[in-house]
This record gives sequence, C-alpha cells and structure tokens, in this order.
Amino acid sequence: MSDVFILQLFGSFGPDVLLIITAILAILTGFYAIQTKKTVTVLEKTARMEFLPKIKGNIHMIGPTDIDFRISNVGKGPASEVRVNFRVIGEQTVAREWVQPLMKPNEFQDFFIPINDENETQSNTPFFQNHETRIELDATYRDILDIDHSSTEIINVSEFVNQFERTLSVFNEEQ
Repeated sequence: MSDVFILQLFGSFGPDVLLIITAILAILTGFYAIQTKKTVTVLEKTARMEFLPKIKGNIHMIGPTDIDFRISNVGKGPASEVRVNFRVIGEQTVAREWVQPLMKPNEFQDFFIPINDENETQSNTPFFQNHETRIELDATYRDILDIDHSSTEIINVSEFVNQFERTLSVFNEEQ
C-alpha cells in the first residue's frame, strides 16, 4: 500500500525520491556520528587535563633576606615516580637529584641552594646579588593514568633577587 501511495504522490519518480531521501538521511547520520565522536574525544581530553600533575621549580622567600629553592606540584592531580634533577650553575656547577614516590597537588619540597660540591648551601640574598646563579630543572613523573610527563625550566636566581630588591626599594620609597 505504501508503494501505491508513493506512486500516487510522486508519480513515476517515487522510488527515486525515496532513494534520495534515504541517502540524505544516511549522510546526516554519518555527519552526526562524526560530531559525536569529536565531542567525546574533547570530553576525554578535558577529563584527563583536570587531573594532570605539573612539577615546577621556583624561588621561595623564607625570610626578609633568605631564599630557598622549592619544587612543587602545581597541577590538579597527583604525580607518581617523581624524579627531579637540578643543576645550580654559578661559580661552580652543582648537580642534585631528588626522588619522591608520590606528590599530591600543592605539595612541595624546599631545598637550600647548593653552591659547591662540598655540600655548602646558601640562602642569603646578598650572596646571589653578587654571584650570578641559575638553576636548571629537569623533572619526570607520571599521572594517575600512568602516562609519562616531563618538564624543564631555567630559574635565574640572581635576577629574582635583584627584582625583589628593586621592588622592595620602590615599596620603601612609597612609605
């Protein structure tokens, strides 16, 4: 009965119209399937990023004239198998390695800054004003999905101290 209705409605072109409509619907279904796949991929990536750890190094003030080197997880997810190699490059180059099985978000570890191989450390800002020093950090770690990550950065300790002193002098002038 439906064939008779189609023939009455479209005449002899009925089967051709039905074929065209079916093809259009198949193309639309394919298009929406591709769009759905793209949406799911973006949502999966967003969910992974939500719990991604990020190991970072920075200079931390521990008093009015003292600093130390801080390694922290600034990401939103925990980091496992954390291995950090850092080199302090100044009058001598001193290399250190720090290993931590797990680092929670916002967790940190502070280090006095080594200045030679005799395990002497320095934290006094006037020392770094007079001795050009930078720290190179290489970190490797895993996220909760067991995916490897790494980060590398260079921290100019002397520039940090000099900028801090300039800011402090401007602040004191304004008082």
